[in-house]
Amino acid sequence: MGRKIIWLWSLIFGVGCLLLLLLMKPATPPKYIFINETAEHRFDESIRISIIAAMDRTGIQNAVVITDKFDLDDIKNRAATLFSRLRVGEHQHGRGILYLYSPSKKALKIEVGYSLESALPDATVRGLELAAKTFIYSDRYQDFWAELVNTLNIEVYEKEHGLNEGQDSHFDFSKFRFLSGGAGITSRSYSPTVSQLKSEQITSAESKLFAASENVSNSVETYLASLRMGVGESKLDILSPESWVFRDNTPLTTYQLFRNWRMYRKTGVDRMFVENMSAFVFFKAGYPTLPIVLKRHQGKWRVQEALSWSLFHRFENSMNVYLKFPIQGISSELSSYLKDHMGEPLYPLEKPLKLVTLENYQLNDSDWHSLYFQLFWLSKVDQKIENVSKLQNDDIWIAIDTYMNLGKMAESSRCYDLIAARMPQNQKIQANAEFYRELVQFKDAEWQLNF
Repeated sequence: MGRKIIWLWSLIFGVGCLLLLLLMKPATPPKYIFINETAEHRFDESIRISIIAAMDRTGIQNAVVITDKFDLDDIKNRAATLFSRLRVGEHQHGRGILYLYSPSKKALKIEVGYSLESALPDATVRGLELAAKTFIYSDRYQDFWAELVNTLNIEVYEKEHGLNEGQDSHFDFSKFRFLSGGAGITSRSYSPTVSQLKSEQITSAESKLFAASENVSNSVETYLASLRMGVGESKLDILSPESWVFRDNTPLTTYQLFRNWRMYRKTGVDRMFVENMSAFVFFKAGYPTLPIVLKRHQGKWRVQEALSWSLFHRFENSMNVYLKFPIQGISSELSSYLKDHMGEPLYPLEKPLKLVTLENYQLNDSDWHSLYFQLFWLSKVDQKIENVSKLQNDDIWIAIDTYMNLGKMAESSRCYDLIAARMPQNQKIQANAEFYRELVQFKDAEWQLNF
């Protein structure tokens, strides 16, 4: 009897200890971390999608914290504390990155997990941060996060798979103000003005070095040389007048231009098409590299930067480039190439774009279609969109693309649902509508959204 009592109490004690250990064991950290303590939440959906896309591609946990609740001088310690407190990358074997950003203080700290330190040395992180900085000063703030998160993750992926060429030694970082943050970087150069960004651009004292040519290939080489040197001024001769306006409204950082050059060099030209007064330069498959579009202006071939952005699209979770809208008036050879390499256009306009219209375009900010296609001033297009349900289908497609590029994914999905309701027999559109509907229905149980 005594032995049974002892055994029973031992069992009770053992079970109690086990329960105590289970209660003391830390809860499994959430799969995704996004904390925004500011009053600005317009881009939350877009940032969360970037976090998901990056983790799906590389298995890295990317934690984004946007807050003004810390002293500027304490940003490095604050980031290190948060990294540990949020257990960033704990279940990914140290593969984690924390982005701590203060909008009011214009400061960013990137903290890199121990498993990624060799793949993301300070110089690499600095360069990618500089490239992403471009989008802070335009109406594409959501692209700052998409660019920052995805380029860091792609850098790791390429190094781990032997695809990375390494940091190019020709770029000079000396002009930029950095504070070393150990593994990762601290930047306090997020001035609230575009003038600050432009003051950091490299300008060309010898504009004739970047003169347009009567030969398409020569103009392409000149343009690539300007990117390699990081020359960000708008009124280069190699650029079209529309691109001058585009760069004035979307200033490109020196390193963003340099990064574009690295991508073009790595990818290599696949095909070049000359179509009357336009030219299209396509790059090899396997890299999300936008084509270069040129326009013959005053007898010379000049690069249409805005048109590359407005005619073509790349998604965060894909290595492919897509044609947005169908184009009329192009050769059968180019038409076949687009179909074979890019599939069907993303947005099947009932009145496709005419190449001659794009070639003869004149700046006109009262025509929101032309404004959209040529200059990519998304916020102005957004302001023109009213009562979507009354729009024609072509206008709804433009609204879908505008909202998507502004990071307004819920609005984009609602517009896609409207198109799907009007075209119930089109199975591809039905499937796409369902995909976007599910994309914006986040499973909050998988997320840490506050402290």
